[in-house]
Amino acid sequence: AVPYQWSVATVIVVAVFNLVELLGARQRRRHGRYAVAGHLAFDLGAFTLLIVLTGGLANPFAVLFMLHASLVSLVLPFRPAVVGCVAVILAIAAAWAAYAPLRHLDGTPFDGALALGSSLGAYALAALITAWFGARVVRLVRSQDHLLHEAARQAATAETLLRLGSVAAGAAHELAGPLSTIAVIAGEMRRAPTASATSLTITTSCSRRQPWPAAGSWRW
Repeated sequence: AVPYQWSVATVIVVAVFNLVELLGARQRRRHGRYAVAGHLAFDLGAFTLLIVLTGGLANPFAVLFMLHASLVSLVLPFRPAVVGCVAVILAIAAAWAAYAPLRHLDGTPFDGALALGSSLGAYALAALITAWFGARVVRLVRSQDHLLHEAARQAATAETLLRLGSVAAGAAHELAGPLSTIAVIAGEMRRAPTASATSLTITTSCSRRQPWPAAGSWRW
């Protein structure tokens, strides 16, 4: 006979544990790696105990062991995932060792239709949970990719602005010298009206020092 008292006690313990974790998750933004591994180990242990108490591999819901293996491989890093998969295999071995045909409360065995319906429900539940978890993981991955692309775009924009700022600073530095010289010369010409005559004298003296070549020396 199935020990329903132990099964119900296990379900109550799991429910209380999940409720405590749910209330604590509102205060913590994220869980650490060891916390996630501990939660998976607790869930696997509680599920294995329920399966062992309710017929072992004869229980059609033993197919949910595959869900635990999928969660371990997706959530944990490589080495902890290998350890988790080994733990799932050991749990399946324990369920195999506890195999016992399922019976009704009066001791009569399950008929074929009920066993087939239970198996169908177990596979449907496993498929729904796997699809839900896979969709959630894909959504999180896409969200992270979007954040990475946005960060890369902002970094490229900041780098472009930095380059434009450097070019503008260089141009301002190059223009500052000639502009300052022009300002000084303009100020000098304003204060000394004879600056143009002086310039003309300098130009004339320069032209005298460098005479033009003779007409016969031109070569085309």
